[in-house]
Order: sequence, then C-alpha cells, then structure tokens
Amino acid sequence: MSQSDGPRLRPPVPRIRGDAPVQETYRVPLSRDEVRHVALLARLGLEPGDEEFYAEQLSGILAHIDRLQQLDTDAIPPTAQVVEVAN
Repeated sequence: MSQSDGPRLRPPVPRIRGDAPVQETYRVPLSRDEVRHVALLARLGLEPGDEEFYAEQLSGILAHIDRLQQLDTDAIPPTAQVVEVAN
C-alpha cells in the first residue's frame, strides 16, 4: 500500500514510562524469504507477488508490538480472563 492509496492514520503520541519517553520504533522490512518462511510455518499458501504486501503488513505488526513492549505495565494486575465468567 503506497501513500497514494488513501489516508493513513497518524502514529500515536509516545507515552511516558517513568521519566523516560517511549522510544520511537522503526519498521524493519521483512524480506520475501522471511515472509515465505512465516507463511510456511503458518501453513498458508501465498499467491505469486503476495510477499511484498505481507512483508509490509507483518513489519507494521512487529513495529506495533515493539511499541507495546515499551509501555509501563507494572501497575496493571495480571489478567487471566478478560470478561467475567459466570455459571
């Protein structure tokens, strides 16, 4: 997806963790071989030419995970169940 394919959301404003600002993360593009390897592990069939599209998508997901790992979650108690389970 290129810049001309439509509007893109602005990246979120970095949050503070302690006294240090959250570091910006940069997308590290995955190679076609890495995308094919992930697809093989997930048992997904890729059409010819799909590697570039999925490389961009997976790189964005990994960058988002990097940002999430920088957040201060010390004050958040562990959660075993997101919704209450009732019998």
